[in-house]
Amino acid sequence: MHSKFEDISLFGLQTRFESNQKIIAITKLSLTPKPECIIPDSVAENRKFRFGLIDYPDPYSSKRGILIASSVVDLSKSVIPVRVANIGDKTRTIQEGEVIAAYAPVTCVNQKCNSQNHSSDDLIRNLLQNTDLDEKQRCAAGKLITEFQSLFSRTSEYFGRTRLTQHRIDTGEHPPIKQHPRRLPFAKQEEVQKLIKDRKIMMSFSHRQVLGHLPSSCSERKMALPDSVWTIVG
Repeated sequence: MHSKFEDISLFGLQTRFESNQKIIAITKLSLTPKPECIIPDSVAENRKFRFGLIDYPDPYSSKRGILIASSVVDLSKSVIPVRVANIGDKTRTIQEGEVIAAYAPVTCVNQKCNSQNHSSDDLIRNLLQNTDLDEKQRCAAGKLITEFQSLFSRTSEYFGRTRLTQHRIDTGEHPPIKQHPRRLPFAKQEEVQKLIKDRKIMMSFSHRQVLGHLPSSCSERKMALPDSVWTIVG
């Protein structure tokens, strides 16, 4: 078996399941359509092996619309995690004590770690090797990945906000305030809408005051015109 960080070689794998090799659910659980989750389960008390490979208890269990992930588990623990997925269109209910899966005992496990550091060129080469691109497209994709390789995450620690991307906006003499993008909370939306409404009313009132002074000033200028008329006597 191949996992993210190691290769696991299995020896002494059995294909027939006995009654004490069944994995049962310890709680009642409802699976909505299209989700994937890990549910707690348990096995019989008379464990003869420490490790086991999870599989279907029978070839017809997959018709119920529930998929069981094949994985190696430690049977010495009191709770066995089983990854399940509901691929049907209806909600599936797993009853307490229901047989979910079965495990095939594994007599020997040889783990080979794959977590050593690889160069970026090797990772890109292995990534492009399994694609359907032609040589020209593969070369262009390799250059693009190499140019923006700092944007891709190598481990789960790389996920989150990033400051690697940059952009520029010409704001003239008013530099912008650097803030993270955020959504206005629902509790503040009513308050903000009220402030915007009050601001619009104030702007409208100020605009009316300015327009209201224009007629009076014009009339004063008209009344002052006769006093400043020059009379020419011939």
